[in-house]
Amino acid sequence: MFLIYGSIAIYTGSFFRRESEKERLGLTVARDKIWNLSKPFDGFVHDFYVLQNGLRLHYVTNNPNNSGPPKPLIILIHGYPDSYSVWQFVMQSTILRQESTIVAVDLPGFGGSDSFPPYSATVILEALSEFIIGMREDYNVHYDTDSAKELTDTGMSQSKVFIVGHDWGCVLSYRLASEAPSLADRFILTNGPLPQLFQANRERTTAFAVNMFRAFFNAPIASRHCLTKGFRCLIPLVRQVYKIGYFFSFQLPSGLVRYLLRGGNRSFLRGIHQYATGENNSLLDQNTYLAGCLGPSSDDCKPQTAGDGKQKPKSYPASVVQRVMQDNCAYEATEYYRSGAWSDPWEKSLETIAALYDIEQSQGGSLSSRRHSSGALLFSEPYKGALKAPATIIWGQKDPVLMQQFCLDGIGDYLAKGSQVVMLPRTGHWTPSEVEGRKAVTRVIEWAILGEKDKELEEEIQKVYESSYVGLKEIEVRSVIHTFTAEEYED
Repeated sequence: MFLIYGSIAIYTGSFFRRESEKERLGLTVARDKIWNLSKPFDGFVHDFYVLQNGLRLHYVTNNPNNSGPPKPLIILIHGYPDSYSVWQFVMQSTILRQESTIVAVDLPGFGGSDSFPPYSATVILEALSEFIIGMREDYNVHYDTDSAKELTDTGMSQSKVFIVGHDWGCVLSYRLASEAPSLADRFILTNGPLPQLFQANRERTTAFAVNMFRAFFNAPIASRHCLTKGFRCLIPLVRQVYKIGYFFSFQLPSGLVRYLLRGGNRSFLRGIHQYATGENNSLLDQNTYLAGCLGPSSDDCKPQTAGDGKQKPKSYPASVVQRVMQDNCAYEATEYYRSGAWSDPWEKSLETIAALYDIEQSQGGSLSSRRHSSGALLFSEPYKGALKAPATIIWGQKDPVLMQQFCLDGIGDYLAKGSQVVMLPRTGHWTPSEVEGRKAVTRVIEWAILGEKDKELEEEIQKVYESSYVGLKEIEVRSVIHTFTAEEYED
């Protein structure tokens, strides 16, 4: 895969392009806008949350002083190779700014957050859950009284939390919805795989192909059609492996991975940007996207004081400064692909268990009532990894990386009561960035904080995204494996 990506970059000429003076200056300006701690980013103030282990997570918020009455809390979690800035278009929503507290965090090892070696499932999920619990406390999210659960005059819940995740943020949020569901009242998840479902669909595809080949070898003449069916079944799996080839490239020795990310004027990251925003994007868009991926500049890493000069100087953690000086930001984040954060067990600390228990108790047992699957497993044990909190999945059907067949087929069996799937037929992988996709994501979040009226969801999304639809009917149909009848198998 490394050779394939290199060959593509050489063929298109991007590998030989040098950074122009205009690009260099534009990137400098963009990094200053996104990462300068003394300047709000489009009205969002920079801050750091200090974890119990002393490491810090960088985030931005529209409500730094927790002023005004309680509001819904929205926590935005990005993916690879992005940072909090991938949500910039969602964060511009007037409704969300005025009627909710928005927190956009940099994952460990990304952007302005501390490095966290090792990046194991336990380390990452412990840090993320501690951060979310801390935000709930900072912004007075509580369920102590019945009045705290009541809706305001505008229809919004004063004490609700919504976790929104994309790509790796989606994967981690899936795990939280399954293993720590009390952290949020709803999870809004876009274009990331549910690990257990992805694995199950892959294994099913492989098992069916093996059975077809076995039938052929047992009776080559009578079962010759099984050979064709076996290969035809494997085609989607081969395509999926090719699409996530970068995953395997990140397993190479560190020197090769660093070269992949830096070489050819960062042609790999620039190529990702093309997928994220489409062909018709301006130089300003390119610089903004690249600035978000690369993190702070060396100038941004110097201690900075807010414009009024009254606040204590803020500075990025030492590990962030080290990443910047070594030009190591994009590489550090690839540790997620090598460390098992996707599927390894999460060994919760006693502090996390106690905090989750307190939240669940304060919810008055409401959690248990929403654990039932929305699919056919209502009266049986749920699948491993099944979500235990309501979720709204937003899926860009033109995703060039993740195939719907492996990520969504059968997902109804994994969803909790009150969940939905929103299909966006013209959108790719980067739903928070693409023009139509970001409008749909924003509208779903607005729908959530305004009372979650089920019947209005599809209508609301179609106002900003024609031909989108809500439901599970189409995606509950299993993959090509189930298109063959029993009679065909026995022939």
